Amino acid sequence: MSEHPFYRFFRPASFPLDPKLWRKMPRHPSFKHEYWDGKLHWTPRPNTCDVYLDLELGQPPQPGQSSPAARREPVAVRQLREEDWEKLPRAFCAASIQWPPLSQWDGAAPLRASRCIIEWARRGKDGPLVAPACFVALAHDPASPSGDELIEGAAIVTLVPAERLRGAPQTEGEHLPHLDWIFVAWMEQRRGIATLLLGAVVRELRALGRRTLASTVLTGHAPALLWHWSRGFRLPRGN
Repeated sequence: MSEHPFYRFFRPASFPLDPKLWRKMPRHPSFKHEYWDGKLHWTPRPNTCDVYLDLELGQPPQPGQSSPAARREPVAVRQLREEDWEKLPRAFCAASIQWPPLSQWDGAAPLRASRCIIEWARRGKDGPLVAPACFVALAHDPASPSGDELIEGAAIVTLVPAERLRGAPQTEGEHLPHLDWIFVAWMEQRRGIATLLLGAVVRELRALGRRTLASTVLTGHAPALLWHWSRGFRLPRGN
């Protein structure tokens, strides 16, 4: 998946640093850390792993079920509509700005990168969209006098060739539903919104007769790894 624009937005960096400090610095799994000519050099090396959720074993939240975390505003989950696509880049940026690669950019660049990433998904560059299994999470916009809703998160599912995934189950045929993106605005995270989105995805894929959902996770993104594991995703056997 190296051709995906998300990975192209990782950027190298270098700056002067005392060698003693360099030896003590933590290593980020998405970068190669080197030191020469009195400078620290970071070279992008984003690594990923493919994980799988058994849809027959998963127990998603029921429709209308509240998040176990404290809620500030009620959140509604519905299927993604065509008019939602133009709003998704801003929500994606709000969800991803704290982590590389978007955290490496300033000004309007993170939002421009988000538009490129979301447009790639909309056009089916990773694989055709499973439209019934794509969802958005909505909440009332307190700044809107007309009661408009904000997109606080989304789940985008595509069909990808099983041969592109590492350790894909052999029983699912040539293509597998893939959780291309699931994201929630940073200030709204840890409220159970992503879990509600995943629950909607699971129910729809079950109705479509699917038994497995794949996802690809950056190994350098600890919160994403932990969330996937806590929701039942597992590495393929033998890994």
